Amino acid sequence: MQCECCHEIGQPGTRCRKCSYQLPPKTPPPDNASATTLDSTDRVKCDYCHAFVQIGVTCPSCSHPLLPSTPTDGDRKRAAWARAAAERDAAWEGRGRPAGAKADNKCTSCGRAISPDKTHCNACSGGGRRGPAASSRRTGIIAFAALMLGSTVVAVIALTRGGDAPAPAAVPAPISPRPAPPPPPESPATRVANAPTFEQAIALARPALTDSTDELGPGAQLLASYKKLRWADVDVAAETTLGRVEKDPALERGKRLCATGEIQRIARRDLDGRKVYVGQLRTADGDEVAFVAVGTTGDLVKRNTATLCGAVLGMSGPAVSILGMFKLDENQLPLVEQ
Repeated sequence: MQCECCHEIGQPGTRCRKCSYQLPPKTPPPDNASATTLDSTDRVKCDYCHAFVQIGVTCPSCSHPLLPSTPTDGDRKRAAWARAAAERDAAWEGRGRPAGAKADNKCTSCGRAISPDKTHCNACSGGGRRGPAASSRRTGIIAFAALMLGSTVVAVIALTRGGDAPAPAAVPAPISPRPAPPPPPESPATRVANAPTFEQAIALARPALTDSTDELGPGAQLLASYKKLRWADVDVAAETTLGRVEKDPALERGKRLCATGEIQRIARRDLDGRKVYVGQLRTADGDEVAFVAVGTTGDLVKRNTATLCGAVLGMSGPAVSILGMFKLDENQLPLVEQ
C-alpha cells in the first residue's frame, strides 16, 4: 500500500516507515470495484490501497484488478497539476531550489510532504496546509528573534549610559613613587660624636665601657669619638674616688674625677686622624692611673707632675683607666684642640 503523505510503499494497517503516517487497514473490495481514479495519462490510483499503477493491470500492493475507466474533467486537472509539480521538483533537484521558492508540497506545521491531490496534512495533528518549507519558516523566526534581541541590547546600553552621552574615559591610576629606603641606622660612634653634651656622650658610650688591658680599648675609642670635649666638661666636683673605682669598677664607670701624680709613660697615638696620648701616672699615695688624654699635652713628658681630669673607663690591669684632659692653660682656651 502506498502512503498518502510521502508515497512510500508500506503494509496496510501499519505506520509508514518514512513519515510514520498510519496506513488504513486492508478491506475486501466491493463487488463493483472495477473503476479507478485517474492520476496521469497512463496511471490510475487503486480504490482499495490507493497505489498508482498502470491502467488495466493488477495492483502490485493489494492484487486488486484495475480496469480502465473514463476520466473526468477534474481527473484531468489533477493529473496536469501532478505532472507540472513533478517536472518542477525534478528541475529543482538538478540545479538546487531557487532563493525564496516555496515548497508547495510541504506541511507548514511538521514539514512533511503532502500528497499532490491533498490540501491538508494527515500526518500531523495540527492539520497543516501547504506553504513555505519549514526550514525557511524557521530561518525567518530566528532572524526576527535576533533582530529583536539586538534592539533590546542597544536600548539597555543607551539607558545605562544616559542616552547618547558618551561613556567617560577611563582615567589611569596615578603611579605613586617608590618610597625612599629608610636611612641606615647610625653607628654608636656617630651617636656619641653627635651628642650635644659630654654627659650624654658618656651615657651613650657606657654600655661599651669595660675593663681592658689595651691602652685603647673599645670603650675608650668610642668615648674618644666625642670631639667637642672642653676643660669645663671635666673640671667638676669629684663624683667618685680611685678607691671606689678599684672596689667596684662597673658601678663607677662614667663618673668624673681628677688625679695628680708623676707621669711614668706618655706616647702619642692616632685615632681616626686625631691625636690622642696614652700613658700612666702614679699618685703620691702610690695609686696607678692609666690615661687617654685628648686636647694638648704641652711640654709634659715622663717624670713630670701633672693633673688629669676625666671620666672613668674602668680598670686596666691594676690601674684605674680615665679618659680626659691635662690641666694646662692651653686646654682651658675655647679651642682646646691645638
